Amino acid sequence: MSTFFQSVRSVFQRTRKWLLDKPPLSRDYRDRSGPPWQRFSLESLPPFTLWQADVMLMDPHVVFGLMVRNGAIAPAQVNWSGEPRQVRFAQQQWNRIWHDFGGALLRTKRYGWMPFEVTYHEIAQGEFQGMLGVKGLHDFHPRDGRVVLRGSEKAGVRFGSSRDAGDGLLPFPASLWCTFDSQFGNPYGRSLNQNSYVPFEEKWRDHGAKDVLRLRMMKDGYSGDIFWVPDQVIEIPDPVTQEKKRYHAIDLFRRAQETRLAGASMTLPRLFGSQGEELTGYEPPHDNGRPEGILEWNERLDWEIWKGQGVIREVFEAASSGSGFSGRTVPMIHFLGMVTEEFKSILADVMHDLLRPLTHINFGRDPDLSAEVRPLMETYAEAMSGSALGGSSFGGSRSDVARPAEGSEA
Repeated sequence: MSTFFQSVRSVFQRTRKWLLDKPPLSRDYRDRSGPPWQRFSLESLPPFTLWQADVMLMDPHVVFGLMVRNGAIAPAQVNWSGEPRQVRFAQQQWNRIWHDFGGALLRTKRYGWMPFEVTYHEIAQGEFQGMLGVKGLHDFHPRDGRVVLRGSEKAGVRFGSSRDAGDGLLPFPASLWCTFDSQFGNPYGRSLNQNSYVPFEEKWRDHGAKDVLRLRMMKDGYSGDIFWVPDQVIEIPDPVTQEKKRYHAIDLFRRAQETRLAGASMTLPRLFGSQGEELTGYEPPHDNGRPEGILEWNERLDWEIWKGQGVIREVFEAASSGSGFSGRTVPMIHFLGMVTEEFKSILADVMHDLLRPLTHINFGRDPDLSAEVRPLMETYAEAMSGSALGGSSFGGSRSDVARPAEGSEA
């Protein structure tokens, strides 16, 4: 019997060793199927590139959706653990980074990745006097930065030559590489606005919703008239000299169109043929029965843009009944879960590229340091305790919410 148990134990030991020592297959994995536009085309849309990401920022609804997400992340908190002095140092540096440069870090989702040059200074006073501290994060446009890999691990950033700094390679922690929604081992992320690209294009492309709306308003403002004219030369006597002047009918009525567009009154000649039939006519503009549908189309596309950004309608639109919060709790929880993941990604990049290497340099040993994001749902539940969004429906009362350790607030 003992031999049997020894054999079983040996099998488990070998399995354990294999699980610990086996090289991960995902270490050098990259998705080689190419970007989505190389695999299929949606309505012949142009590829989503960094240029498109910049163009989308000209739409106020795109910018508003980004602002809503940024505002929700602002009160995020971090729980720190590890060797106490290292924790205090890392927390001090993180608080400075988040307070002074959080807005730049949150721009990562616009493009999918964001390269930063990190500058340092010598801390002049306090517990960490004489150590290196973060002085600033200087963002480069994503087109001017490329991540440098050592094997499958990020090692630094190579900055492009479009700035005066020239072409330069800066390893971590002299640089920082932040990503958003990185997938399949790709060291570059994916723009949040790519999810809103289809409704954005439908809204702004040629003959899209904005063009139709503009044309409709032009017709409302300038009548969009229809003139019926013969394709012939017309002789009209001068009212003073009675001298006959020759005009082509189209040129004659073009003058009337220009007068109408200028907002002036029109004078239209009434011309008759040899049989007494009227050669000219005028038809005022009219809609197709439901002009408000054009406005609804634009509004629907705006909501689709926000939906692609994860900004759910119920997050910032009050309910039409009750206190205004009716039916908003579950969408709010879903929304806060998404933006919590964004904050986690930012913190993970800053820890890997900057805080852990900097702590190692300053303390001369491997950092004993870890950071955990407190779910934003808990933070908001605590802040809203006693309100319509508080209570058990939004994470419990104030006494039920887990509080971060003292000194752990970001």
